[in-house]
Amino acid sequence: MTFGIHVGSGRLPLFAYGSNLWPARLRARVPSAEYVSPARLLGHDLRFHKSGRDGSGKADAFRTGSPEDLVWGALFTLDPAEKPYLDAAEGPGYREVQVQVLLKTGRRLRARMYQARPAWREPEAVPYHWYRAYVLAGARHHGFSEAYLRRIRAVGVREDLDAERARLNRRALGG
Repeated sequence: MTFGIHVGSGRLPLFAYGSNLWPARLRARVPSAEYVSPARLLGHDLRFHKSGRDGSGKADAFRTGSPEDLVWGALFTLDPAEKPYLDAAEGPGYREVQVQVLLKTGRRLRARMYQARPAWREPEAVPYHWYRAYVLAGARHHGFSEAYLRRIRAVGVREDLDAERARLNRRALGG
């Protein structure tokens, strides 16, 4: 047992809510990632105010404490030996925290997630089009509600001036 769920031989439970919702992106970072279930994180709001190393906005499950707020995500497990790869991909602007998530079955369990460090939050940050597309594709893939998809689509975006990076990310999304 790890963090209250049986995940087998010490696998780490991860709550993914941003671009890691897209399984191919997460598995490119940590090949051992295995999907478990959709999950909700109560008392948090999905915001794109984390300042990325590329100058754009990235997703953050911002703690509000309000019972009306929730972030939908996906619970994955991963091999602890690969966690340093994910730490490197997430970068210094995120910190790892433990949270309690709620599965579709109503079961609560603890998992790890990456949350924006306060010093890396920029209220004016805007994600690149391709970044929001990862989050939206992941949300669709996991069957999140149309209301939640609308919230993601309503997030303003900007074009990435690095044409090669934009092309590679669109290609990774199948576009």
